Amino acid sequence: MWQAGATFGQDAAPALHDWFIRLAGQWRVVREARDGSCFEGVATFTPAGDNSLDLEERGELVLPGGETLPASRRWHWRLSAGNMLEINYPQEAGGQPYHRFRLVREAGMWMGEAEHLCGRDIYRARYRLGVDELRIDHRILGPAKDYLLNARYQRSWPAIEEKLVKIFLAATRPDSGIG
Repeated sequence: MWQAGATFGQDAAPALHDWFIRLAGQWRVVREARDGSCFEGVATFTPAGDNSLDLEERGELVLPGGETLPASRRWHWRLSAGNMLEINYPQEAGGQPYHRFRLVREAGMWMGEAEHLCGRDIYRARYRLGVDELRIDHRILGPAKDYLLNARYQRSWPAIEEKLVKIFLAATRPDSGIG
């Protein structure tokens, strides 16, 4: 697990909550594998209830030989007590846990590490999550696997979306008196 920095108690909760809510909206995503394959597309975080966001990615996967395929995937992100981020497969895929880890504040970003066992393969990930950029680096190891998978998300900020997020943030702050 992530060792740098310190875990934060309730003092970090408003800042973490605000950051999490701000994920809502569209992001450009590029995911590259060491074998030369690359996914490029749009990632959309949509509010999905209490401290939850659904993430949907849609785009194109370019294989090492140059073949291009449409690709998509979905996840469910949930912020829980103790600065924990839970990332699950979507309900239509069983809703099983993928990663669960504690977020710590380091160098202006929320960071964490997690592992997921899939059959005999282990997926180790380091999350570096900022305001307008997300980085998720995976190392996949198994009997027939040994590769890196690096994802970069850059926020897409249409002017109206930025205004709506600010209004939503003001209304959902724990100390706003609303709700």
